[in-house]
Amino acid sequence: MHNSVFNFIRQNLKPSEIEGMRILEIGSLNVNGSPREIIDSLKPSMYVGIDIQDGTGVNLIMSAEHLYSVFAPLSFDGIVCTETLEHVKDWRQVIDQIKYVLRPGGWIILTCRAPGYKVHDYPGDYWRFTIDDLAKIFADMDVKVLISDPELKGSFIKVNKPLPVFLTSINPIAINVDEDSNSRTL
Repeated sequence: MHNSVFNFIRQNLKPSEIEGMRILEIGSLNVNGSPREIIDSLKPSMYVGIDIQDGTGVNLIMSAEHLYSVFAPLSFDGIVCTETLEHVKDWRQVIDQIKYVLRPGGWIILTCRAPGYKVHDYPGDYWRFTIDDLAKIFADMDVKVLISDPELKGSFIKVNKPLPVFLTSINPIAINVDEDSNSRTL
């Protein structure tokens, strides 16, 4: 994992966003560092790491394309996906699944490589994403931070899933009551 990814996570996650929360990490196999160390130190109530192969940092072997076959909707308060999106064939499905299992008000931290970054074919290397791409992908979310990787060709984003919109006030409707007939008219 690149130092810039660790720095982005440290700078953009508050302890209150992690302590006592349910966190999911997509692509959690610790190959060269993991955000889990940072997040675990802030005491989440649950941390689940998924990847397509077993190893350090992996709690559940599965493909991110199948999140909602394993997890209920709105299961997680925060989702971390670092340096993974470029390695999944169907990134659109993965993004849909991530949004499905994230609760309203929850956050996503996602980092990925941008055009011009070398191919690193493990297990495959299919995509590159600009910050404009990430802005479009997460247009339905509340973008908190969207930057280019300051060290290497990459794109970083932090978003929050919007809260549902409810009617918070109802405009009163004037009702005239005809006292003689007990009829009401608007």
